[in-house]
Amino acid sequence: MGTTSSYPFCMAVSVFALLSLLMASASVQPAAANSLAGWHSRAIPHPQASHFVPSSENFAFGVIRSTQVNPSGFLVAFFLPDFVVDAAGRTLQLAAGEWDRISTLAHDAVKRPQPGGFQNQWRIAQDRTSWPILQLHVKHGEESVVSVYGFDGKTDLLDPPAAGRTTLPPSLMEAFSLLLEALQPSGKDQKNAELVKNLVKILDAN
Repeated sequence: MGTTSSYPFCMAVSVFALLSLLMASASVQPAAANSLAGWHSRAIPHPQASHFVPSSENFAFGVIRSTQVNPSGFLVAFFLPDFVVDAAGRTLQLAAGEWDRISTLAHDAVKRPQPGGFQNQWRIAQDRTSWPILQLHVKHGEESVVSVYGFDGKTDLLDPPAAGRTTLPPSLMEAFSLLLEALQPSGKDQKNAELVKNLVKILDAN
């Protein structure tokens, strides 16, 4: 009798444990699968780098990091079909599928409602001045540039509010956070200054 009476209880516990496991998997797996964080560290030297010729024709999107010292500081640029040049001027190839996914984020960033004005600039509320301005240039219709002043990847409060918002849109937070990875130190690699100079010209023209 004791075994029979405890059977429903054991079944209930088993079902509860199974549901908890499924819910945990559903909440963790998509986030891990969809994460693009670390794309720069996963990238490898592009096997066709010696044949890469950047131009306005094959330019897709990129970022200029403008400071008072260097108003046209280069951050990263993406070129068709799958070339990426980071802040050090290294020509890279991303892990499978990541080029397209980052491209989607960049295009979404310029398609959403913008604050207007020069380079569609959003301004983050910061305690100090002289923050860099990140300018995302995308080959996409009329609204091809969106920029953010004071971006640190953490603070999203706008000052002043813009486009009916008091915080930076999540899509911009995600896009700029990822693209800033291209600024990571490049070890002993020497910066390809001539290539970077040419890339800035291409970004400014788009």
